[in-house]
Amino acid sequence: PVAVAAFELAAHPVTNAEYACFMAAGGYDDPSLWTAAGREWLEGKGALDPESEQLYRNLHRALVQDVEAVIASLRQTGQAIDDETADSFREVASEYSEDEFVRAYSEEIWGEQRRKPVWWDDSRFNGRNQPVVGVNWYEAMAYAAWLSRVTGRPYRLPSEAEWEWAARRNERRYAWPGEWDPERCNWSGSRLNRPAPIGAFPHGATPDGLHDLNGNVYEWTASLYRPYPYVPGDGREEADAEGLRVMRGGSWYAGRREVRGAYRYRFNPRDGNDSLGYRLARTLS
Repeated sequence: PVAVAAFELAAHPVTNAEYACFMAAGGYDDPSLWTAAGREWLEGKGALDPESEQLYRNLHRALVQDVEAVIASLRQTGQAIDDETADSFREVASEYSEDEFVRAYSEEIWGEQRRKPVWWDDSRFNGRNQPVVGVNWYEAMAYAAWLSRVTGRPYRLPSEAEWEWAARRNERRYAWPGEWDPERCNWSGSRLNRPAPIGAFPHGATPDGLHDLNGNVYEWTASLYRPYPYVPGDGREEADAEGLRVMRGGSWYAGRREVRGAYRYRFNPRDGNDSLGYRLARTLS
């Protein structure tokens, strides 16, 4: 059990059109909007923290041990593993040592010095009313800081506990009342193979009108990935703490297991992918 103070949560994930306002306002050029680690990332500096490094070492070991079993297992759980992704797994397993894989991955995410989301120019992902994807945790945090500044309202990422309370209210397995219904969200079984426009699955909304909490895109939360029990005030929401951050909700790429309201996953805060976005919360006095 976790006590959650009153808060507001956005009805939809942040869209490309909304994120474009942050870019146009010079969000990437204003260091005051970014956390300390976010500023390092903007400058192409830093290194993988120990948790992230271990995550990628474990991935490499699993691929080397039996890459075909990993691919088959992901496909059995409903993950949208296409041939190109499967071939990239095989390449990692056959051509990269563990240290080479970690080094290559680290250099890729630190050396980018991006000034826009990864898939910003990809027509599958850049529709104005699609959720923005390809943003890392630092970019999501900077957007929240920028919106707080221009509106005078305290926007932020939700904590993991807040996100789950909004999705489940201690009663539901999914955002909607009742059992699993594959027509209520955008998951791998929908075969869209991309994020849907926000609100495209209205029957999957919560009773109080929050859309796309299950499926469409995973969502960053403010919380570090830590074991339960969840202890408020233990530092897991500190912005400058190192470690993997929690993402929630499943996505267009995920199987049925991952789009449950209770499913939690962790991700490197410096990284982003084409099935990961975010929505904002707002503190109430």
